[in-house]
Amino acid sequence: MPVAVPVAIVLAMVRQGAGLPLLLASLTGWFILAAIDQRIPLTEICAASIGLARLWYPPIGGTGQSALVLLVLASFAMVLAMMAPLLTEPVTHVWTRSLARRRLRALALFSLAYAAVWTAAMTLLAVASAGLAALGVGWAVSLAVAALWHATPARQGSLNRCHRLPRLGAFGWAADRDCLAYGFTSGLWCVGACWALMLLPMFVESGHFLAMLAVMTFLLVERQMPSRAVRWRMPFAIYSA
Repeated sequence: MPVAVPVAIVLAMVRQGAGLPLLLASLTGWFILAAIDQRIPLTEICAASIGLARLWYPPIGGTGQSALVLLVLASFAMVLAMMAPLLTEPVTHVWTRSLARRRLRALALFSLAYAAVWTAAMTLLAVASAGLAALGVGWAVSLAVAALWHATPARQGSLNRCHRLPRLGAFGWAADRDCLAYGFTSGLWCVGACWALMLLPMFVESGHFLAMLAVMTFLLVERQMPSRAVRWRMPFAIYSA
């Protein structure tokens, strides 16, 4: 993929109302991951490396924290780093469809629901990766699953639904409910579209950050494409009809 493509998309995001804040949020996530990695390598926190038996106890790295606590924290940071750039359209929708006095509240509710869905999903993916790693087939199976899932109509249907912009209530509980529901459903459809690719970096010990960045770039470019027909297609084909 030419370097100019993701660069052009990032510049286009910056020109949009929500683009710059989301890019800054993404950078914050990357800094958190880097800070965690400086303390304890992410490959030691990832369940694919530590194994299922050590998720609860004992603490790792002599930090006094269980692997599960660090895993959830790292999962949240990964969501912030990799998913924030994908939210330009829905966040702009929440902002423009909310009353000025409710905008920050609306964004907070949307973000809380979205982040909760993805943090849970990332934690489950990390635990699932431990099982694959224990069988010694992690990388091969995860790549095969990602290729198969990206070819399915179900995956394309999930991706199409990521572009839906629902009606949002303007006042009271209806507005809060709609923002929470929008964040929750956006998170679910985003998980459906992205989970298989998000699994791949968990098996990359050398160049872990580069693998995550490559996945984020692919998802970012793909998310800018319009909805496509829900049918079987070549895996990872971004530009096909």
